[in-house]
Amino acid sequence: MAGLRLKPVLFLTPLIILCSLSFTHGYRHVGKPITEEYYDRILLYYTNLTVAIDKSPWRLQVFDNKTEAAILSESTDIDKKLGFGLWEGEYLHIYEGYLFRVGDVTQWYHATSLLSYQKPATFVVGTSDTVNNATITVTIDNPQQFKLSFKINVNHPGKGNRVAMGFNLVNKTEGFYGFGERFNDANQRGHRVGHWLEEGSFGLGNWDKDLRVPKGELCTYAPMPLTISSRGYGLQMDMFHRTVFDFKRWDDVMYIEAEADFFHMTLFAGRTPRETLQMMTDQNGRSLIPPPWQFGPWNQFSDDTKEETIVTRARNLLFDQDIPLSLCIEPLHFFPSGVDPSIVPTRKKDHQELSDIGIKCVGYFNPMVALIWNGTYELAARNNYLLKTQTGEPYNYTYLGYPEVSQLDFTNPAAVTWYQSQLEYAIGMGFRGWMQDYGEYTPPDSLSFDGTDGLEMHNKFVLLYQNATYDLLTRKYPSSEPDKYAPDFVVYVRSGYTGSQRYTWSHWTGDPTSDWSHSSGLPAQIIASLTVGLSGMPYSGSDIGGFVWYLTPPPTEELWCRWAEVGCFSGTMHEQASGKGFGEKTHIFDTPEGTRIWRKYAKLRTQLFPYLYNTAHEAYQTGLPIMRHHLLDFPNDTQAISHNFQYMFGPSFLVAPVIEDGRRGWDVYLPEGETWIDVSSQLKHVLS
Repeated sequence: MAGLRLKPVLFLTPLIILCSLSFTHGYRHVGKPITEEYYDRILLYYTNLTVAIDKSPWRLQVFDNKTEAAILSESTDIDKKLGFGLWEGEYLHIYEGYLFRVGDVTQWYHATSLLSYQKPATFVVGTSDTVNNATITVTIDNPQQFKLSFKINVNHPGKGNRVAMGFNLVNKTEGFYGFGERFNDANQRGHRVGHWLEEGSFGLGNWDKDLRVPKGELCTYAPMPLTISSRGYGLQMDMFHRTVFDFKRWDDVMYIEAEADFFHMTLFAGRTPRETLQMMTDQNGRSLIPPPWQFGPWNQFSDDTKEETIVTRARNLLFDQDIPLSLCIEPLHFFPSGVDPSIVPTRKKDHQELSDIGIKCVGYFNPMVALIWNGTYELAARNNYLLKTQTGEPYNYTYLGYPEVSQLDFTNPAAVTWYQSQLEYAIGMGFRGWMQDYGEYTPPDSLSFDGTDGLEMHNKFVLLYQNATYDLLTRKYPSSEPDKYAPDFVVYVRSGYTGSQRYTWSHWTGDPTSDWSHSSGLPAQIIASLTVGLSGMPYSGSDIGGFVWYLTPPPTEELWCRWAEVGCFSGTMHEQASGKGFGEKTHIFDTPEGTRIWRKYAKLRTQLFPYLYNTAHEAYQTGLPIMRHHLLDFPNDTQAISHNFQYMFGPSFLVAPVIEDGRRGWDVYLPEGETWIDVSSQLKHVLS
C-alpha cells in the first residue's frame, strides 16, 4: 500500500560487546597413541581423546579425556551399526538439475568382530557376509589434539556400493546444525539430510506455505556433509560421493550413509560450537577478506528493461535521490552463448564512468556452453573442453535457460585455461566480478577428462569450477596481502560444497520466491544464510525482493521493505530487480515509501562498514560468519538456539526481523547474561 509506514526491523546491541573465544589448543600432530589391549577391548589414548574398540561384537567409541564423556558411541543394534551393502536401481534423466532415481538396497551386511589389529590404528573387521569372506578395514588417520579422521573401506569381491554407520544420541534435545545451505530449519534433528547439489526447489505460495517442489524441503544448491552438534563436537564426511545424515529413521540414532564402497569421516571434538567451527574451517579453508565495496549496497540495472543507461540510473540514485551504492549488477550473460562484440566499446565507457564515481560493475557467468553459440561449441567439443558421455561424445542436456547445452570439464587443464580467457575478456570490458551461477548439473553418468565418473564428479565439480576463477584472480590480480585479502573483485556464487569456503568470498541463496512462505520465501532465506554460515561460508545474502512469482503476485511494497531490512543485516545487501513470473515485477523504488526505506537502510549499511570490515577480519581469523545463529554465541541457552529467524549480526547486534505480512509488532527473545539496548528506543534490558 502506498504511503504505508513500517516499523523498522528490531535490532539490539549488548552493552558489553561479545568477544570471540580464544581457541589456543593448537593442532600439532600428536603421533602414535598409547595403546592398551585387553581380551575384549583395545584402548587408544591420544592427547585429548580416547578411542575404545570392542572386539566382539565390534563397536567403536570415542571419549573426551577431560570430561570422560562419550563423544561418539556406535550403535550395537545389528541394523544400525557399521555395515555395507548393494544398491540396485536406475538414474532417471528427467531434468539434470535434480536427482531422480528408482531403486533399493538389495543386500546388507553388518560388522561382526575384530579379526586383526595393526599398530598404530588399523583394524580389520569381519562381517556377516561369510560366503564371500568380506571384511571392513577401519583406520584412524591423521590424529590431532581435538581431531580424528576415520577411513573405512570395504574389502568385498562383489559390488558393494553403500557403507553406513549409526551413532547413539545422548538425549532427545541434542541438535545438529550446518549441513551447508538449508532452507527448512537450522536444526536438522528429525530429518534425513542428503548431500547432492541440486537446483533449489520452489514454494507454492499461498497454496502451501511449507511445501517445496519438486525435490522437497531439503533440496539445496550448496550441501555440505558436515554438522555441529549442540553438545559442541562436529562431524564431517570427507568424500564427494552422495552422503546422508539420517535423523528420521530412528529418533535415538544418527545414521550416516555413504553411497560408495568407502566411508571417510572426521571428528572435530570441540567442546563448544565455536571451537568446532574454527577447527572445521582450519581444515576446509576460510574465505579471504573481501574488497571493501562488497559490503556496500548492491543495485541491479539492466538496459534491457529501462530506456535510461546504467550510468544515468546510478547517478540518479547516488546524486539525485541521495541513495548510496557500491556495486552495480549488470546481468550481461557471457555464458552460455557469448555476448555481442558490438556492445563492448559502450560497456567499457559506461564502466569507466561508474568507476570514476566509486561504483564497480559485475556481470554473469555459468559453466555451460550452448550448442547455438556459433563456432564456440564446436571449438570446445573439438578440444575436449566438455564433459563426455559413456561413449565419448559431448554430454548435452537441457536447462531452463537454453534448449541444449554442454558443460565445461575443469579436469582438463586446457579447458580451465580457455575458460579463464573468457573471464579475462569480461575483465577487459571493465567488469570487476560476476555472478558465478549454476554448478549443480553434472550428470551422474558423465565422464570427465581425468576419468572421474559423474557420481563422484557431481559434488566435486563445483570446487573445480570455483577454483578456476579463484586461481585466475589470485594469480593475476593479487591483493597486497594475497594470503589474507581477496583480489579487488566480487564473484558471488550460489552453488557450493565442502571446500567452497576456500575459493569464494560471497554467496547468495539462489532463486527465492517473492513471498512470505517458509518454504522458499523471505523466512527461508534467513535460515539458508545462517546454516551456510554455520558451515564456514561467512558472507551470505539473498535476492532482496525475491526472484520467482509464478504462483503469487509480484512482491508487495511491504515485502520489499521487510526484505530490505533483512538485507541490511545480511552478509551482502543485494537488491534483485529482475526475476521470473506472471506479470511485470514491482520494485521498491516504485513508491515514495519504498524509496525512503531503501535509502534509510542503504545509508545504515554504509555507516556500518567499519563494523562489517572488522567482523570480516574476525571471520578470516576464526571462521565465524557475519550472520551468526545463536548456537555460536549462546550454546547453553536452549531457548535462544531454538530461534531460526533472529540472530547475531557480528559480535554486537541481535537482529530480529519481521517476516510476516501485516505485522506491526514482533516478539524477541533476549538471551540472559547480557545487557541489551534497543537501538530504536534506547531502552535498556538488563538480563543478569
